[in-house]
Amino acid sequence: MTDKIYVNDDNLATIVCDECKKIRVIDVSKIVSNKNLINIRCKCKCGNEFTTVLERRRFFRKNIRFSGHCYINNTDIKIPIQITDISRSGVKFQHHTQYSFAVGEEIHIDFSLDDADHSKILKIVIVRSVTKNNIGAEFKSPEHYDKLGSYLLYS
Repeated sequence: MTDKIYVNDDNLATIVCDECKKIRVIDVSKIVSNKNLINIRCKCKCGNEFTTVLERRRFFRKNIRFSGHCYINNTDIKIPIQITDISRSGVKFQHHTQYSFAVGEEIHIDFSLDDADHSKILKIVIVRSVTKNNIGAEFKSPEHYDKLGSYLLYS
């Protein structure tokens, strides 16, 4: 079984054996590199062997498929987007247009959550990575006092 384990800022990872449920906190500073994902093999004292993935992220990422739009500042350009994952710090989205996003560019995005109210979310983001039509963007404000905050906490 492969589980994903998040590494905290102190390079500590909490691993739980899926057989005996024994919890172990280990220092992974010697194996953590610049990669976001690292596969490791674990062996518990109970004899169970399993594979897990260490993920170096400050916040949990939720895989989603939300349709939305982004609006390019100071223009009339409105681009349809598909948000593919979201966390407290940002979003990843895809677009299928000829527009060339630039790292550091500030844009507005809107989308609706899949909650009961289909809550409309409007955010300002800063483009942090561009790979073909995949864009990684950071929320300009880390605070989410709207429906997105509770969605990320409870969904």
